[in-house]
Amino acid sequence: MYDAPPPPEEHDASPPPPEEHDAPPPAPEEHDAPPPEEHDASPPPPPEEHDAPLPVPEEHDAPPPENHHIIYRRRTRPQINIQHLREHVVIPKLKETMDFVSSLSTATLADPVAKLGPQALERLCNPPRQPLLINNAGHCHSISIYLATEHSSEDAYEKIRRSTIRNFPGTQDVEDILSFHKVESLIAGLTGIEKIQHNMCPNSCAAFTGPYSDLEECPLCGASRWNEELLRATNGRSKVPAKRFTTIPLGPQLQALYRDPDQARHMGYLYERTQQILTELRRTGSISLVDDIAAGWDYLGAVLDGDIKKDDIVLMVSLDGAQLYESKQSDCWIYIWVILNLSPDKRYKKVHVCPGGFIPGPNKPKNINSFLFIGLHHIAALQREGLHIWDASEDRVFQSDLYLLFTTADGLGLVCWDGMVGHSGKNGCRVYCPTRGRRKIQGTHYYPALLKPRDNCAPGSDHPDINVFQLPLGGSGDYAHNLMRVVSAPSHRQWEIRRTETGITKPPLILGLEPSRSLSVPLCMTTDLMHLAGNLSDLLISLWRGTMECSGTDSKNSWDWAILCDEDTWTTHGQAVENAGMFIPGSFNHKPRNIANKINTDYKTWEFHLYIFGLAPALLYSVLPEPYWSNFCKLVRGIQIMSQHAITKQDLEHAYVLLCSWGREFELVYYQLRQDRLHFIRPCVHQVLHLVTEAMHKGPPICYAQWTMERTIGNLGQEIRQPSKPYENLAEEGVWRSRVTTPFSLSN
Repeated sequence: MYDAPPPPEEHDASPPPPEEHDAPPPAPEEHDAPPPEEHDASPPPPPEEHDAPLPVPEEHDAPPPENHHIIYRRRTRPQINIQHLREHVVIPKLKETMDFVSSLSTATLADPVAKLGPQALERLCNPPRQPLLINNAGHCHSISIYLATEHSSEDAYEKIRRSTIRNFPGTQDVEDILSFHKVESLIAGLTGIEKIQHNMCPNSCAAFTGPYSDLEECPLCGASRWNEELLRATNGRSKVPAKRFTTIPLGPQLQALYRDPDQARHMGYLYERTQQILTELRRTGSISLVDDIAAGWDYLGAVLDGDIKKDDIVLMVSLDGAQLYESKQSDCWIYIWVILNLSPDKRYKKVHVCPGGFIPGPNKPKNINSFLFIGLHHIAALQREGLHIWDASEDRVFQSDLYLLFTTADGLGLVCWDGMVGHSGKNGCRVYCPTRGRRKIQGTHYYPALLKPRDNCAPGSDHPDINVFQLPLGGSGDYAHNLMRVVSAPSHRQWEIRRTETGITKPPLILGLEPSRSLSVPLCMTTDLMHLAGNLSDLLISLWRGTMECSGTDSKNSWDWAILCDEDTWTTHGQAVENAGMFIPGSFNHKPRNIANKINTDYKTWEFHLYIFGLAPALLYSVLPEPYWSNFCKLVRGIQIMSQHAITKQDLEHAYVLLCSWGREFELVYYQLRQDRLHFIRPCVHQVLHLVTEAMHKGPPICYAQWTMERTIGNLGQEIRQPSKPYENLAEEGVWRSRVTTPFSLSN
């Protein structure tokens, strides 16, 4: 609760015991516990709000003196000794991972892997102390043309340049109008933003970085690092990389941002908002409005611990795959940095999103750490040495410490950051709560069902029912212990067993960051509202259409919720969706199309969101049987609340009851405690149950959803001008974007 009541005894973060109609809490180690009471097929009435209080995080023992009036609530971060892990690792693959982590933990800006030249190093340590003011009229005009021809070719720029010189002879500085390549060099020199390129496997398996730096062949597929045709033609004298990937260091981008007085002032938002919240906490003991990450206990705890200070820059990193064209041969991977010091109405805009790196495809990287290593190495070095910044709004130089708060990706991409098992693992929770999944008899996939099957139950999946209102918080305190168990596995077989039991596959790369400068795994892991909405849409539509997989022991004839399985009914419903679009305001982007016609082709995530959480409750009224419709409406209202940019304390409590009630009822009315229907309980069902408690710790889910990443992929992809070289051009567009979004002062 945001009222910050006194902590429970023995630091128990669970709410008080439920009323009798709630399922008993789990007893994980008591396999001989008596079976829980039988359940009705119909859902129980939702509990009153006072019966299901929000879980309360632990109270911190020692807040700083200046904040002694604040009741301090922060989940305990795991204490992990990297050297200790490295000493106990046995399996070669885990040794390689620990080598990457260890290299990050000792990173410096001068490391050869950073590939920073003397001028770049000098600027990072001694930033320019003047705004980006250009006095030469020819140079000003060159930059103006360059910016105006953003979506045009190099040839178009040169034609305009020559035409200007020809038509305005004798004009001041007209002869100084620069060629395309020279104006690019001028902008790069003014901003200090440069790209770094490293060699990679031609099959995209791994990058030749970290412990792979000196290899001549890919450690995974054996492909040569060099262009073999050219190497043979020159008898081994000419070593040209077979393939390269691009990283854009973040430090120069941040320095350039502060060289504009207005942007430098905007960077003060997070500190000002934090002070407002701390003042409210001292005065009232509660947070009345959750409107940003500053209202979450993960961030506030780092501030109160002294890990985040006034001049520090707080970051979020986002990773995702991109398909540039319809062909899968255009797949690649991108990561970006979001600057959380800016206000929410600014930080997610194109001008402020900082490109981080571009990993060419089309094959999926087999060792993603080797690619992410370069960007994180730069961050780790800046954390150790500090980033020196000149603030144009105050004409002062200060040292800023970079703090990595959140790592984001879609559900599948999160494993690249957290080193966890996939969503079908026994411990597959994306925020690492200790809730164990259940599998079917002779099945290998686990499903996050809270209620135990009543007919048959696979060994190891027969643990007692879990009360949804006593669901453990994310960020299990066992993480450090579990990580050591996995790392110290003496054999591959033991590693597989421990991986299943712990949900951890390897040490995450970000463990190498400075511990006091990163929230780190598992607390940095986030729920992604964008993909969650899409996954929930897919789940519900497949149930209502009857396209969900049906086990041999089940029968679709008993699925009374499958009201759209008839083709005529589905066609009529699709037309109703299209017709309802005329009542949606234009501010909602574009209206949903006929879902019956487009669902298998190009129905967009935003259309699914509008359909399921906007139109479907009305269109399915009196069509979907009442128990299912009522259950669905609880989900819709809960997601609507959690999609808001600002959520009141009362709305958080209401959403908690709605979503927990929905989760329990969903299991009872669809899954019906049958082991052959366990696959109905997809990971998205479990993720919904964490939305409210994670919002208490991280702020509104919209603040770390993947919308920004998706939009960045879209607008960068649209700007590619040479489809024959999509990867190289995508990276160049990213470099271009990072430079031209710097505010220039063009003066004659």
